[in-house]
Amino acid sequence: MLYRAARRLKLGLGVRLFAMSVEHPLPGRRAPMETLDRNRSLLAQATGYVYKEVAGHELAAWVFKPENHPASRPLPAILFFFSSSWDSGLVSQFAPHCLHFAQRGMVAMTVEYRTSSQHGAGPLDAMADARSAVRWARRHATELGVDPLRLVGAGGSAGAHAILTAAMLREKEYDSPSDPSDQSCVPDALILFDPLVDINETRPGRKFNISSFPSRQAARQEGQRSTGTA
Repeated sequence: MLYRAARRLKLGLGVRLFAMSVEHPLPGRRAPMETLDRNRSLLAQATGYVYKEVAGHELAAWVFKPENHPASRPLPAILFFFSSSWDSGLVSQFAPHCLHFAQRGMVAMTVEYRTSSQHGAGPLDAMADARSAVRWARRHATELGVDPLRLVGAGGSAGAHAILTAAMLREKEYDSPSDPSDQSCVPDALILFDPLVDINETRPGRKFNISSFPSRQAARQEGQRSTGTA
């Protein structure tokens, strides 16, 4: 119904709505993937890298660079983490944003992280992946042509939460064991779209809380840590 309404109204509702519709196709039919993932073709303009291998999964970062970018001149970079509610999402969501910044002199990346539907993962895994991605970008700054001291973290919804926690939670328990200890996971600036910040289910009127997470145990653990009730 959500997908049908979006098609009928033809509103500029954005990729986030279509990302949600992947899990709710029309009854008895599967919408074409090019309809659900309308930005996928834009990834052809980027270079894909595997930034992390974990639990049998290869996680990709798609890197967009300005034309004629000399590697000897490091540029500021921005890393985008897609909206997902920790369940499902499209790594191509922020591909148009990456092109926008690449055309204006930045290196822009859209980063895959683990979700429940694709990887059987929970919020803590997404948090760990965001930290790994920032460290990977810094560790390979020369190869990527980026300034490791000018990295911007950006994201929507759960992706915004993941990169926000990379900036705020400094405890090593949130890191992946394979992460290099000599690289910081803290971005130098943040741009957050609809960030999930307060996940405490005790607040009156909450419509999205711990009970909505795909991994209740992991979500509760994170919620208790974030609210200081652990």
